[in-house]
Amino acid sequence: MPLVGPTRHTLFIDAVQAFGKLPLEFAASAPDMMAISGHKIGAPAGIGALLVKAHADVVRLIPGGGQEQGRRGGTEAAGLIAAFGAASAAFGERYGAVDVAGLIDRLEAGLKAMADDAVIFGAERLGNVTNFAVPGIKNTTAMMGPDSAGLSVSSGSACSSGKVGPSHVLAAMGVAPELAECALRVSLGWSSTAEDVDAFLAGYQSILSRHRARQGQAA
Repeated sequence: MPLVGPTRHTLFIDAVQAFGKLPLEFAASAPDMMAISGHKIGAPAGIGALLVKAHADVVRLIPGGGQEQGRRGGTEAAGLIAAFGAASAAFGERYGAVDVAGLIDRLEAGLKAMADDAVIFGAERLGNVTNFAVPGIKNTTAMMGPDSAGLSVSSGSACSSGKVGPSHVLAAMGVAPELAECALRVSLGWSSTAEDVDAFLAGYQSILSRHRARQGQAA
């Protein structure tokens, strides 16, 4: 979003979702400011960083003292900052050992094997996330299987928590409302394993089997 300073427009990029998932080169890229968040790489929630190029230093949201270089008010959370630093130092070794995109491929292949009518939304997306639907199985029901296996999945992003109704993003993609109501979102990270994927598939299979049994009885 453009923030207006005294002399020029400043391009700010929210890179929280991309942080740790895609290569980010701030110095040589177009954005003047970029925000990242520590919880995406295993740091506690509530700590992040704002990358700022020198020429963008005119922007002030909440003017503050020297401890924040005048850019915002408030006292630094030293413990959270230290935790973010530790997570950053360890991240490359931990995340580099996990083929998250391969795990997503394994998950989607398993879904297609058990339900050939499963729909995977989005051809171009982050390699650690899948959003899918099996027609006829609403997400409120579909979440029960993974939950019983001790896995947490969602019907949408955290930004849409508490909202009722199909995803506005899927609606903008032209997905029919009845199919959007079946959408389930699975996000993997540096701690995910093949065993987690298999546990998810087993939990979802139990929901799918019960759905098909009810369909058979109705027929």
